[in-house]
Amino acid sequence: MANVKLLTTDRAASGTWSTDSAVSTLPVDNLKTESRRKVWRSVATGTTGAYAQCDFGSALSVDVVAFLGVNWSTGATVAIKSSANSDMSSPDVNVSLSSSGLTPYLDTTTKQFVYPLSATSARRYWRVTVTDTSLSYIEAGKAILGPAIVPTINFAPEWRWLSEDLSTVQRTIGGETYVNVRSIARGVEIEFRAMTAAEATGIAYTILREHGLSKPLLVVLNHDSTAIARDSIWGLAQEPSEIPYSSGVLRGLRLRVIERL
Repeated sequence: MANVKLLTTDRAASGTWSTDSAVSTLPVDNLKTESRRKVWRSVATGTTGAYAQCDFGSALSVDVVAFLGVNWSTGATVAIKSSANSDMSSPDVNVSLSSSGLTPYLDTTTKQFVYPLSATSARRYWRVTVTDTSLSYIEAGKAILGPAIVPTINFAPEWRWLSEDLSTVQRTIGGETYVNVRSIARGVEIEFRAMTAAEATGIAYTILREHGLSKPLLVVLNHDSTAIARDSIWGLAQEPSEIPYSSGVLRGLRLRVIERL
């Protein structure tokens, strides 16, 4: 199991987005918002596909490219490029994912695409092009691009999946059951027990100081998984994170994150 990747800096949220196709009421700038339900939707057919391009304004590092709330199918082709040029010439990252090559990075159940780069790329422009002949339009609700923090020692093996179900169940006097069905959000609980002082300052303190309970982060549990997208959570800490001091040298971090829907 590869060490977890934590994305605490979302460069997509502050970039300038453009596209070759968008419904006027569902613009590409919706990719900047924190909610996956406020989507960008193309008007192009699946045959021609559509792209979304982000301009950071200057060359900035990226380790993971993710899109949430997507309607893409397993038959899609997803191309990712990074470049110093707006026309995407001379790309640094230039990958095309389809068929079995796309499988680890796209989960159609959670509607997530998560692609950890093989090496950090620091370029100004990023473009993701999606072609899917099974669809009449391309859709995505949240883009995430940013650098990853990877602790030297991974989280403890006693980690767990969580779920938050806001549905309510009521029973009448006569015994009939009524269920008010609401969304179910996934979650994860992990604990790091062997961070150095430098890692605690660079990772744990950043999460406590800058994220708290209100600013989401991306947790990529295992970037060597055969289901990377499924095993990733974009969400909010559900209780104040802690930094336990296990010894005079090592620090810890307890982190509980529930999906931001």
